[in-house]
Amino acid sequence: MAEQSADVSANPIEPGPLQISKDGPAFFQMMNLMEPSLTECSADVADLVAALSKAQGAFHEIPKNKTGKVRGTTTRGQSYEYEYKYADIADVLRVCRPVLSSNGLAVVQLSETKGKAVTVTTMLMHGNQWIRTTITANVPDSRGSWVQELGKIITYLRRYALCAMIGVQAEEDVDATQTPTDPWGDERPSVATPSQNEGCITQEQIKELTSGMGITGMALKDLVKHLAENGFDGIATPRDIPTDAFDIAKAFVSKAINQKENS
Repeated sequence: MAEQSADVSANPIEPGPLQISKDGPAFFQMMNLMEPSLTECSADVADLVAALSKAQGAFHEIPKNKTGKVRGTTTRGQSYEYEYKYADIADVLRVCRPVLSSNGLAVVQLSETKGKAVTVTTMLMHGNQWIRTTITANVPDSRGSWVQELGKIITYLRRYALCAMIGVQAEEDVDATQTPTDPWGDERPSVATPSQNEGCITQEQIKELTSGMGITGMALKDLVKHLAENGFDGIATPRDIPTDAFDIAKAFVSKAINQKENS
């Protein structure tokens, strides 16, 4: 039941590989489901970035009409249960697709299965310029239908990748005192979702940095080196970036974006 991905090898523009992060969303990482994500882009993305900027200014708020229920047990053995609002992939596309189209932007999402692993590739295109993100996750064994579990994971990966790529939010924020939101948006396995590293940047700040890195083709090691030069050592992943270092990291990424747009 594999869906073949589009062949972009005919594109004369050489891709610029970028390893965004060595750890996927915390929920998947904890369950050992998600493989490292990979983002690539064409050699020139200036027109694409300009078109996406206009689209982002025109996006309306996405209505969060669905309710997700989270049950689990913390690492201290305490049970918890709560609900939150979110928008599904259909709601996201309903709001964003017309705006993307009017700005000459097209989104293609393809999935491919191999064994118990599923890979979702998301491409944002503008003319012959493109950004592509690939995420792979393993489908866990379930008491129910394996196909249903596969569908859940594909749907989540599509929503996660699309929202991150075009800069929209499909889930309501959860108060910092609560257990972090389980991203699936349906009934969940009873597992705890770990919070962000204490004293480190939030998931939204991580998305902001990695989105900019994807646009510029910046490798994580370049950001880590820059932070080390500014007195912040021992950073292995974006989740390790201290809160005090966020402004420095953001300025470094923003400078790289400006340089790429003006080159």
